[in-house]
Amino acid sequence: MHPVIIQALLHGVTMLLSIFVVSMTQVGLFWKFLKVRLSFGKYVLVKIRTVHRDYFRVGWVEQNALCYNDKKDKRKYTNHVAINSKDVFYKAGGITWVDLDEETNALVKPDFTGITGFDPVKIDDLITRALYAPKIGDTKEIIMLVLLILVALILGAVVIMMYQQSRDIQLIKSAIPTILNALKPVVVPAAAIP
Repeated sequence: MHPVIIQALLHGVTMLLSIFVVSMTQVGLFWKFLKVRLSFGKYVLVKIRTVHRDYFRVGWVEQNALCYNDKKDKRKYTNHVAINSKDVFYKAGGITWVDLDEETNALVKPDFTGITGFDPVKIDDLITRALYAPKIGDTKEIIMLVLLILVALILGAVVIMMYQQSRDIQLIKSAIPTILNALKPVVVPAAAIP
């Protein structure tokens, strides 16, 4: 191999090793910082403050809410936090940052005063339950519902026909004595028969 290519490969390996070491020492900050930096303002870096450590997520602002993907209880969901004040955002390292208290799910201003938040896991569970709510969409259920309606219509028609027939039978019963009186044999004297 040419010595210039060998030198370029060795420098490339050195760069990759240094990037690997930096990313390992910063515990997830390096790649997220790089993604936010390369987005040119589309994303913000969310620093989530917990009791014993801070961790970072890439977030974005959507319809006056801070959104970021989080993972809790082995479920990945998008967290939405309402932005009540624009004072929570600050610039550092050429990117926009925002701090979030994990316990209260509230945005924190740079002077460490909090803004009220809500429980994202509860909201995510409610949205999931609403999306998976049972609905009539299965073909078998629709066919059964249509057949049930048809049976109810046919049953209603049969009841109406039975009512009309019972009324007709009552009319016939009341007409029978007059018909019998009309059909009584008329006694004709024998002399009248030729």
